Amino acid sequence: MKIKIDNKIPYIDYFTRNLNNDIDFFDDQSFNIESVKDESIVIVRSTYNTHNLNVPSCVKLICSVSAGEDHIDKKQLKEKRIPFSFSTGANASAVAEYFFSCLAILLENKEYSFKDDKTLVIGNGNIGSKVYETLSAFNFNVDVFDPFKFSSIQDLNDLDAYKIITLHIPLTLDSEYPTKDLINENFLKKMRKNSILINTSRGGVVSEKDFLNQNKVRIISDVFKNEPNINMNYHDKSYIGTPHIAGHSQFARYQMTKMAFAKIYDFLGLNVPKFDPLETIPFKKFNLPKFKKDIDNYGFPVDLILGTYNPILDKFDTECFKEFRDNYNNRAGFAQRAICHSDQGNYDLLIQQLGFKIK
Repeated sequence: MKIKIDNKIPYIDYFTRNLNNDIDFFDDQSFNIESVKDESIVIVRSTYNTHNLNVPSCVKLICSVSAGEDHIDKKQLKEKRIPFSFSTGANASAVAEYFFSCLAILLENKEYSFKDDKTLVIGNGNIGSKVYETLSAFNFNVDVFDPFKFSSIQDLNDLDAYKIITLHIPLTLDSEYPTKDLINENFLKKMRKNSILINTSRGGVVSEKDFLNQNKVRIISDVFKNEPNINMNYHDKSYIGTPHIAGHSQFARYQMTKMAFAKIYDFLGLNVPKFDPLETIPFKKFNLPKFKKDIDNYGFPVDLILGTYNPILDKFDTECFKEFRDNYNNRAGFAQRAICHSDQGNYDLLIQQLGFKIK
């Protein structure tokens, strides 16, 4: 059986080294799954959309190295009994880290006060729960809403109570609670003036047209409609705009590829090898006094977080969206960073809650 792999998926050489199958690499912009003739496993990213394509029966498995699922026509695959898989949850830590880094910027710029302001997390899945639990651990004033899981509020009516609203939801069209254009004119009118919306989920959950027609709310957006051909005006109006890389730390991308190949080995009837973890990177010097000072001033370790990852560095020109995203793999995840210092009790617990390792 052949294996066809998107050539931008990271760590491929490592994960295929024990496979004897014929392996073909493809570019997602030129690959046509309809042209597959041999029995094949196809490995794609979220950039490849199978809707409106006739997936041939010789495709025996589709693995998407992504957390999102809206790019795969699951209904068609189920009808044809073609199995499929996603790397669900594998990048949750990276997306949460992106949010923490954006929050650190807002705190440092005095755009948000941990004493006076409040955050709403919409979506209590793999990512939203991490954000909610971590902010709660740091004693931030935070609520969470999810129609299917635990919520601290009953509905989304009192949106003017929140300075930050962060979205961690899938893009759905025909579910009981569809999320397409959830952030529309009516939603935006309910939000507080000068509040900040953070979208790391899917571009389609925000009506870009409605957002551009208002000046009340600002946005930090990592996702856009019609990627990679995004709306330049919407991008330019973003407080921070990044090219769909919130979930793309080295650690998360490694975990996503690892999850996909575990499925492939199992599908082929092979024992799943023991894959080595990524090497941790020690901090040269952890500044504990600065950490404590930031906790006092901001309620959050701003220096530690922005010293690890600063989303401002990932701002991009609209015409470079695809190139930037395709070649992005230099950001270490918090789980790759080891902090070496003597036991500090509760501080260690907070550092670990963020995802860092303690040595």
